[in-house]
Amino acid sequence: MLDKVWGWFDRLAGNAPENVAPGALPAGPVSIAPGRADAGIEDAEGVLPSRPGNEPVALARQIETLSHLQAAVNAGIVGEARRSRIIEGFNASQPVGDRYELSGRMTELRALAGAVVDGANHAIIYGARGVGKTSLARVFGDLVDEAGCDVFYHSASGDADFEAVVGPYVRFIEESAGRSQSVRAAALPAVFSARDVADALANVRVRRIFLILDEFDRITNRRTRSELAALMKLLSDFRIPVQFVMVGISNDVDSLIAEHASLRRHMAAIRVGPIEPAAVRALVSEGGRRAGVDYEPGVADIISAISIGSPYHVRTLAREAGLQAFEMGAVTVDEAALSQGMDAAWRSWSGMSGSAARRFTRLAAMAPLRASLIAAALLAGTEYVFDTARLAEAIGDAGASSPADAPAMAVAVVDALAGELREVDGELAFSDSLAPQYLLLAMVRHDRSEGGADLARFASELEAIAARVGGVS
Repeated sequence: MLDKVWGWFDRLAGNAPENVAPGALPAGPVSIAPGRADAGIEDAEGVLPSRPGNEPVALARQIETLSHLQAAVNAGIVGEARRSRIIEGFNASQPVGDRYELSGRMTELRALAGAVVDGANHAIIYGARGVGKTSLARVFGDLVDEAGCDVFYHSASGDADFEAVVGPYVRFIEESAGRSQSVRAAALPAVFSARDVADALANVRVRRIFLILDEFDRITNRRTRSELAALMKLLSDFRIPVQFVMVGISNDVDSLIAEHASLRRHMAAIRVGPIEPAAVRALVSEGGRRAGVDYEPGVADIISAISIGSPYHVRTLAREAGLQAFEMGAVTVDEAALSQGMDAAWRSWSGMSGSAARRFTRLAAMAPLRASLIAAALLAGTEYVFDTARLAEAIGDAGASSPADAPAMAVAVVDALAGELREVDGELAFSDSLAPQYLLLAMVRHDRSEGGADLARFASELEAIAARVGGVS
């Protein structure tokens, strides 16, 4: 666009009369000709002077054109600002940066604060990806930081050893303690144990310290997990005011405690599941308010059903629907904008997950499996991991099959999803834990291709199945 604008300026400059004194041009804005106020930048080019040599007419038209072009550029910039507000209002790619943006998590936040602050326990925040575990941990860190405590955040990576995970924390604590306390981080050997760290931190007494370890699930090193469990136990036993808040997926609780069964006395587990429909509506409403976009009431309900209460998917769908409304020049997001927004979300995801997208597209057309696949998506979106017995129970509860045939149907669904599932400690999970909602979007797209694009009806179908599936909330 800038190249075109500069081109227009060059042509305008070529039509400018050479004998006009600098002060002859108006200093202030010039009114745009009636009927041209809503014209775009392309239209601005159409009013360029067309009669060379007629300087007074050329000058007047040049002034008019520049005024109109300025108005068009202003409108474009304002429009981009509004588009940016929509993206920022529903930022799905990062944890929330403001405690007041944490929607639907007050129960979990109170439980976390009660267990860690009042109960002096360590904690593990667990749940499927995209439900807001990191956001919860960061808001908790913000609260205790404001209360005068030290908070150190670290993210685990790959097959990290114990020294790589814990070393940065000990150095942070040493720097924070300064000369007022004797923290002997420098004295730690190259390879150290949980006991060495506990000894180095034994003199921390002035104020409480909270260590947030995100992506705990990425740690596959058995020694690292074992030493972390031992360190938490020692910190509690020695009454050292240093507490861990771990963030990981749902299967981490048992694997962590399995290293040291006695850690149960010093550990609180905070499950982060789907947010309730009321919280989804609040999230959409607040994001829309900050973005300057209104969402029709039914739109948030549809988003709630298809997202399965995942904050990540709620923000993604609300953002894409808002952007589609913006592109259509609307200030209200209706079902049509949401439908187009779902297509945009699908394209973005399928571009990175082509194999899964193709499989989901095929499965969406398999009517005999439809209700069972919906039950599987709901189960994965709420419980993250499941086995064939649990899936059979959900399929039977959903009415997708008779109780007698449900086990065979569960096996058929697992076979149909082969390649998109992985084993997690003897259970099954989607390899891409954000995928179950996109399986539902594949069904939306199939329904549209078959002439049934009623999103509200599909959302009602999801809600009805969810209400019958035991354990799915």
